[in-house]
Amino acid sequence: ADDALLLATDGRIFRYQDGQVVPWSSVLYEHFGRGTTRLFRTLASLSDGRIVVAGLLDGLFVLDRDGARFERFAERDGIPVRRMASAMYVDTHGDLWLAQERTIV
Repeated sequence: ADDALLLATDGRIFRYQDGQVVPWSSVLYEHFGRGTTRLFRTLASLSDGRIVVAGLLDGLFVLDRDGARFERFAERDGIPVRRMASAMYVDTHGDLWLAQERTIV
């Protein structure tokens, strides 16, 4: 999503750029149903432009560059889903680190 700041709420992702907040993606909101109370707490941008979204109880979601499609990663992929995500970090090698309650993946 360019050099913009992304903000996540209940599955909707907004983009803050040039002093304006505009919708960027609602694919997760639409997938989980309008009125979802799912909490998406942290985002990270990968070097190829994809966006990773993490929250509570759902694992990781990797959105394509346009925010139109996503892929979910959960326990079968090595991501504990019963823990709240608190932060993500992409290191200089492009590896994604996920900090969760009592866990670093």
